Amino acid sequence: MNLPEKYPDHLATVALTITEALQRDGIDPARADEIAFAATEKVRFEHGGDTSYIPKGHLYQVLTEWREIYDAWANQSVEVDELRRRYDLTERHLRRIIAWGRNERVKRDQLTLEL
Repeated sequence: MNLPEKYPDHLATVALTITEALQRDGIDPARADEIAFAATEKVRFEHGGDTSYIPKGHLYQVLTEWREIYDAWANQSVEVDELRRRYDLTERHLRRIIAWGRNERVKRDQLTLEL
């Protein structure tokens, strides 16, 4: 990717990351560069000069894994012992994840009752 001279390092990293993701999805390299640069410029224009914080997203990562575990269990595509081994979980923790998943499913599926 050819970025303008003296382009900020952090923004260059963002642009290169986007380019790599697009190319992995089969986008033509030249088109991927154009899209990545346009997206990075939008970030620069809207957030440049801010004291932005980019969270690591630990809770998002944990909940994503828990959904994956619960879905595998709920669809009966993976045995409990296999899930324990695959994710290095104790049985107690796995049961806690399953209970969480059931609760989430009930909240999602339950009709809202209005008085």
